[in-house]
Amino acid sequence: MKTVVSTKTVLPNLRNRLEVSGLRVLDYDFISISLTNFNYTYTNAISIFTSINAVKSVLLNSEIDQIRKNKCCCVGKNTQAFLEANDFEVLLCSDYATNLTEDLKPLINNNNFVFFSGNLRRNTIPDFFKAQQKPLNEIQTYTTALTPIEIKENIDAVLFFSPSAVESFFSKNKITNKPLFCIGSTTAEKALEYSKNTIVAHQTSQLEVVKSVENYFLTLEN
Repeated sequence: MKTVVSTKTVLPNLRNRLEVSGLRVLDYDFISISLTNFNYTYTNAISIFTSINAVKSVLLNSEIDQIRKNKCCCVGKNTQAFLEANDFEVLLCSDYATNLTEDLKPLINNNNFVFFSGNLRRNTIPDFFKAQQKPLNEIQTYTTALTPIEIKENIDAVLFFSPSAVESFFSKNKITNKPLFCIGSTTAEKALEYSKNTIVAHQTSQLEVVKSVENYFLTLEN
């Protein structure tokens, strides 16, 4: 039986899919998230979210009613669904931050923006505003900490859902020529630093990562 390690706790229905496919699943949270309290003093500003964690932090803020009045842009369909489920109006949604910056260009001259970020955020959004010579208000809403675990068993594949989880995993583990399944291209860029055998899910969701794993091992069997 093949053993796959997920660097994030797998949803029960997805764990069952993998097990029905004949795979043994070890899942651990290789990162931990802490939500941060913050002051919010902006009005009539478009909100930018690149993570569900940022949305969760905003929902706990005392100024949530004011923030919710502002339209928003986000990265990822899961983030969009979470925002809309919590009564936010989503203007734009893109799969990646680089795509979102392109979509923001028609809006950038006539609007103010607030970027709700985490401590390990990439520079894509801030660099875009800097290149356009436009101001960006940034608020750190959560912190990500690495929580690496040493895996002492033989591993046949690893599932990654963020670049920080890649860093956390490889700080304690070494694997050679095993497939690394990644939720998106940003995570894959980090994984490629450790292995060329990197596979990117067709869409940025946990389900699509699981489908990639299923297809890979089904192909091997055939």
